[in-house]
Amino acid sequence: MFRFGVCPIIAVAAVAVVTIRPALAEASSANILRNPSFEIGVAEPVGWRGFGFGERIWGSEAHQGKRSVSVFGDGNSAGWWYSSIDEKVEHNELYRVSGWARSTPCVSNRTVVFGLNHATCRPKLTSEWTRFEFFTRAPDFLPDPMFRLGQIGLKGSVLFDDVSMVPAVAVHQSVGTGARLSLGKGESVDGRSYTASHDLSDLHTMERRFLRSYTAEFDGDRWVLDGLDEVVYRHGVERIGADLLPADTPAQTGCAQPVQVDISFEIHIERCLGGALDVHMSHDGKSWNYLQTIKAPGDHRIEVPSEMTPSACPYIRIKSSGAGRVEVSRYQFRSRLGGGPEVNGEGGSRYLAVLYASPHVDVEILDVGDMRPDGRSEVKLHLINRGTRMTLDADVWIERDGQTESHGQKTVAMAPGRSAGVCLPYTVESAGEVKLTVRGRDAKTGKLLFLFEGDDKGLNGSSR
Repeated sequence: MFRFGVCPIIAVAAVAVVTIRPALAEASSANILRNPSFEIGVAEPVGWRGFGFGERIWGSEAHQGKRSVSVFGDGNSAGWWYSSIDEKVEHNELYRVSGWARSTPCVSNRTVVFGLNHATCRPKLTSEWTRFEFFTRAPDFLPDPMFRLGQIGLKGSVLFDDVSMVPAVAVHQSVGTGARLSLGKGESVDGRSYTASHDLSDLHTMERRFLRSYTAEFDGDRWVLDGLDEVVYRHGVERIGADLLPADTPAQTGCAQPVQVDISFEIHIERCLGGALDVHMSHDGKSWNYLQTIKAPGDHRIEVPSEMTPSACPYIRIKSSGAGRVEVSRYQFRSRLGGGPEVNGEGGSRYLAVLYASPHVDVEILDVGDMRPDGRSEVKLHLINRGTRMTLDADVWIERDGQTESHGQKTVAMAPGRSAGVCLPYTVESAGEVKLTVRGRDAKTGKLLFLFEGDDKGLNGSSR
């Protein structure tokens, strides 16, 4: 199981913290998809099956190797290749989904589906083989999870190859000076005004620091809520160090969170198909107070009654009433922060794929720097030895166009149960896309202990 935790002894130095304590199988790759290049099989690729209408081909044209899969649509049908990944997906955890694809020129991009059956991305494709990736949070409840490659209402064909789904982590930006705040993509503070916006059309939209959990289906650019589906947002605005405490620490325990007042939020509903949306607020994510029921499409503004504030950590829940269907395409939260110095700045999130993680070492990613010539240029790690005495080599690489531009290394001796902080400096020589790789190995045996990779597409990514 993938489990995220924290270590309070490093609160002073923390910029953004993600602890990895996985029990991944010891292998060279963390890809949870079987036969991801579709090379193995007789009548069809091993681990993949077809569903729906329209032609599906296990073909000889490929991005690399000898095989790929493709789907064809007539504009009115739906169909896909799928792989069952039950017991491989951890609920409410982050993953990097990537692959290569190409389409015929007449394809409507909004009908291409790629990813988990309840968290689908619709990538932009061309007639040339193009690599794409996005980061997605798995639903809090996902019965019979499957990974899909296909189309809905497509007119034309799409080919897929070399697909991957691996665990990932998000590292969030520190904002301000002195008593800084840890803010992710979509969050900002202007003085004492805090805003958190979830634009569901953005890249990596299924991961936000303030998205606590969801059971709704995500369909390309909107939440689709039916039955008793729900989406829960958590708006704890932590001072640096406070995010080292468990996520649901009550305010009265001393968690360094400024209290919030004048709370309001806006929801844009695309469609209400015989359904309604119940809206609730909570101070702890457990006991909920009813706010409003929404039954019509359009923009809706909800103001939290003053008697429900102040709140150190407001939770907002939007929940289907159980009948019909409601589609939500935008969510924005606002509040006023009390206590502490004023802060001005915009948050951001950077995403790293976890290609390997040994159970013998816990890794806390504190910061990855700015990955630009004039920015902060170091990776900060906190390591805990869960195995026997070891000497660990930690490395960082910056690569550009497949060539190493910078390399930094630190060696640290670690006794069982002891922790160590590691700063790995790097340099970025010029503007442009670079790749960051962070690796840890046993210095004596060469055994791999952890491996992460990410790119410089920016703390805030880009739109699809």
